[in-house]
Amino acid sequence: YIDQQIYWFDDGLLLLQSCDYDGNNAQVIARNETFLQRPTSLSVYKNTLFWCDLSRKKLGVSHCDKFDCSPINYKYHPITTGSSDIVAPEYIRVLMSDIQRE
Repeated sequence: YIDQQIYWFDDGLLLLQSCDYDGNNAQVIARNETFLQRPTSLSVYKNTLFWCDLSRKKLGVSHCDKFDCSPINYKYHPITTGSSDIVAPEYIRVLMSDIQRE
């Protein structure tokens, strides 16, 4: 991982944060109760952060730029399945062919 950053949600303070592998240079990436209500399972791919939000009660994925996760750069994509029995996932992983090991 090139940028050697750790990313996490602070569910109590509604913050998306990051720091170096050694715990230095901590920073708040997003501070917004509108799109960080009950985030779970953060995944990083290149310059994009992906997560699920359990407050939405429907299947979908949220994402934003890891350098500017302001409300204007935030996106939510609902996933339609044709079934009303499916709820928001608790875990998400980004699997792209260019990061898979052979």
